[in-house]
Amino acid sequence: MNRIRFAMVLTIVFTLLLSGGAFAAQADYDWGYGEGQWFFGIDSSFDDGDDAFDEYLDYIEDEDPDLYDEIDDLGRISYNDFKDGFMDGYEDARDKGVSTPDANTLGQSLGRTYALRDYYDGNDSDWREALPSDRTISRMFDLDRMTDSYEKSFISDFKSGFQTGYEDEFTKALLNPPREGMSQGLSDGEAAGGAMGESFAERDYMFGSSMDYERNLPSDAEIVERYRLRLGTNEYRDAFVEGFKKQYQISYNETFRSFHQDQSMESLLSQRIEASGGEAAVSNGISISVDSGTFYMPVFATINQQNTNFYKFGSYIRASEIYTVRLDNPAGTLDDKKKVTISFPYYGDQYKAGIYKLIDERWQYIPSKLDGDTVSAQVLPSTMSNREGTYAVFMDENIRVLTDVRDHWAKEEIETMVRRNIITGYPGYTHLDGTFRPSQSITRAEFLILLSRIENWTLPNYIVNATHFRDHAQFAQYDRIISYALSKGYVIGYTDGTFRPHNPISYYEVQLIMGRVQGSYGFNWNALATQMMYDKAYRSPSFDNINNKITRAEVAYMLYVLNQWRY
Repeated sequence: MNRIRFAMVLTIVFTLLLSGGAFAAQADYDWGYGEGQWFFGIDSSFDDGDDAFDEYLDYIEDEDPDLYDEIDDLGRISYNDFKDGFMDGYEDARDKGVSTPDANTLGQSLGRTYALRDYYDGNDSDWREALPSDRTISRMFDLDRMTDSYEKSFISDFKSGFQTGYEDEFTKALLNPPREGMSQGLSDGEAAGGAMGESFAERDYMFGSSMDYERNLPSDAEIVERYRLRLGTNEYRDAFVEGFKKQYQISYNETFRSFHQDQSMESLLSQRIEASGGEAAVSNGISISVDSGTFYMPVFATINQQNTNFYKFGSYIRASEIYTVRLDNPAGTLDDKKKVTISFPYYGDQYKAGIYKLIDERWQYIPSKLDGDTVSAQVLPSTMSNREGTYAVFMDENIRVLTDVRDHWAKEEIETMVRRNIITGYPGYTHLDGTFRPSQSITRAEFLILLSRIENWTLPNYIVNATHFRDHAQFAQYDRIISYALSKGYVIGYTDGTFRPHNPISYYEVQLIMGRVQGSYGFNWNALATQMMYDKAYRSPSFDNINNKITRAEVAYMLYVLNQWRY
């Protein structure tokens, strides 16, 4: 039950216990009046309060059985007082009109989408020309099902939001470079997909539909037509479509969950943790442990339990509730060399379990240790400072076992990358005899494959720039990855017109590529090799010659360390 409504119910119950009949009658009426006003925000389609009351009872019987039983147990007089209050509350809300906060947001989302459409068409900025008619807006959001006052209020708020969203987005588009190239296509596609995904999530929320981002996701052809992508280059078009689809899903799911926050979340804990350290724990659930000096000033831990209906788990088997955790750190100071420990009770298979974090709609494994009936993981304080994270315990029945890394110095990093589906075994791998060959050098193509997975590259179908190489036939299976890396300037070919994907890659080449990927040519491999030596007691051959070939284990370690901030 909603916490505010629950508190109201408790207040009324105590009032009934402590006061006389007239007082009790007024309390029953007031309780019903509040419920009537509240239900109008859920379903405003009834012109008669009596019909609305019947629908209200059906609704709470499904959504809030405890409340339904409480009302059903009222005596005849109290029940009638409650019903009278409900009908008056509902009809007053209808007569006064209701605030439509979602309408303005929906208008902004559609306004941004239409602004991008007009910009790509080469049209001038004109939100009035782009604005759908009142009839179209009513049809888009099924407003015929609502009262006349609600429809009028919704359309007015929608138009106001549309103007704001349109003008803001068109102004941003004018400041961007012309639409050409893969990078620009990805960026523009993500912007358009994010706006549309948000809009349809809000629409589905309004209609009480289930969470399903694929319900209204346009096809590739529809995206090309809607945004007039045939006017741009093929490279831009393919990138736009892929960026659109990726961001549509992320935006839709995040927006849908945020609108259902009251229903999908149960606030469990809000606790101050001193600079001297401490623990925030939920009974039979998640706990957060902070060591002394991790934060230089007190922080505030907030833990909420989420409704699992709004999450997808893929092939994983859920072994805990889902929690969001946030450490509010007003001072903003911390020691990122220390770790925050996350723990869950766990009683299942001791090898297949782990703690996972939801990142861009994908559950990502956090290196976990099992001790008795507890599974725990350590994360950087910066990943939780003033940032909300969503965590759960899962069992992975498809976990890969790489037999040649069990005693290797990079065992933890390699196994973590395996659990994150960044690393797989060699061709012919089985669960019994799979190998990783950690001491073997890694090829240029293999390195880009791992990089594309951990960076979650969006890979358009456009591959023309890769086909220009004379040896393209040797890397046709990698051409999308190589084409993307070429378009971003991460890699270049050789002067003889070849790419040589199967050549082992050197420490120096890796240093150049990682500097470009990070947008900072200050990346220095020797600094990482020094950290490796102190952390793992392993001396890299790069100290002898920076042009030596990097090993597969060193790449796994490097990518793990450089990407800890994501997890």
